[in-house]
Formats: sequence, structure tokens, C-alpha cells
Amino acid sequence: MGEPFAPDGAYEINAGLNGVILRQLRPEDAARYVELVQRNPERFWQVGEETADTYRTEKDVLASFERNDGTKRYGVWVGDVMVGYIRYKPEEDSTDTVELGYWIGEEYAGQGYMTAAVRTLTPAIFEEGWESITAYQREDNELSRRVLTRTGFADLGIDAKYPPATIWDADNEVERIVYYRKYQLDAGAAAL
Repeated sequence: MGEPFAPDGAYEINAGLNGVILRQLRPEDAARYVELVQRNPERFWQVGEETADTYRTEKDVLASFERNDGTKRYGVWVGDVMVGYIRYKPEEDSTDTVELGYWIGEEYAGQGYMTAAVRTLTPAIFEEGWESITAYQREDNELSRRVLTRTGFADLGIDAKYPPATIWDADNEVERIVYYRKYQLDAGAAAL
């Protein structure tokens, strides 16, 4: 379903909102990807791994992206600046559902860029014939959860796909458990 990188003449989607353009990632985008991740290491915590540690070099990014697991990867661009990343891949054990994931640099959060990216990409996903899109967000990631609800996703509650995360709460100087919530958008609901 997905190519690791877009061919020449990369597929672009102009969101028409906030100047956002989605562009399938190309090998020459790896440096900007690494730069964005390394500037924002605390933003890129993902299910049990530190994304900033995973993507230290362009070579790390290229190796990760070249694994063709059906994932379609897009840079979220505003002008010539990569502000974030959005991707979708087939949901495990499903033939009609994809899982959506995204992140954005701290300096670009709260400006509507990711909402525009999700709002733009979901119709393209359904046009490919997928029937449903799921997304999993930490319950304490309020901004990301708002992106999903603003773009029509239903909050299905705590989900067991990803184990609870133990995080350090610096404000209260304690470790706490954070659960993942599942969100879903179905093709029929998106058309309403």
C-alpha cells in the first residue's frame, strides 16, 4: 500500500488552511526531519521509545523509512519549513482500517497546523478505499486529543493496544501512569 519515499514529483496536498502543505517524504527531507526531532526531543515520546534517540542521524531516518510496512509518510510544511510529520499505516489485523499518527514541533504547536494536516489527509485516506481511521493518544496529551475531536474523530475511551506509560511528573515530583485513548473516524461519519 505505501511506498517508503515518494517518487520524483512527490505527491503534495495543499491544505488550503494556515499555509499547510503535506508532502510525501523524500530522502532529501531526512535532514530536516532529524533537525526538527532533535530540537524537540521531549515532544516526540512514542509508545515505549524515545523518538529523539531513534532518529539521531539522517541514516537512522532513511533506514526507518525504507522499511516498507505500508506506511505513507508526509512532512507537514508551512512554506519551506517542516513543522511536523503525519503518517498512516494499515492497522494490525485489519484489512479496512489504518492507524494515524503525527507530531509537531513545540514552536509550531497550537497554531492550527496539525488540525489542518489531519483535516486534509483524512479524505485522501478514504479516497484510497480505507473504511476507518484509528488514532491512539496519551490521555494527558490534551492538544493532540483536541486535534482529533476537532476533525471528527470519536473518543472510544481507554484502549489496551498500547500499555500504560509511566512518566515523571516534574510538577508533583512523582511517577504517574498515563493511559492511551483510542479515537476513530469512519468513512460514513466523515462524509456527514
